[in-house]
Amino acid sequence: MWGADDPFAPVGGAHRFHKQIPGSQLAVIEDGGHFVWEDAPGRSAAEVLAFLSRQAEQQLGDLCGLLDARQWPQPASRLDPA
Repeated sequence: MWGADDPFAPVGGAHRFHKQIPGSQLAVIEDGGHFVWEDAPGRSAAEVLAFLSRQAEQQLGDLCGLLDARQWPQPASRLDPA
């Protein structure tokens, strides 16, 4: 998350980092400065929640994929006369 109007760290750096870090996600906050969470608290919170939601969905999908890939044994019936 980067403020578009950051006077100390221009937004070009954010785009450079984003290109160089595999799997990174970038949210540029318009009208946000160096302390973007103070300049735009609502938008900053929304971006953090969206990021966490995406991560949770990905992790859940990965877990479900692992569970589906396993061969789970079927339990024996207690009433089986064998």
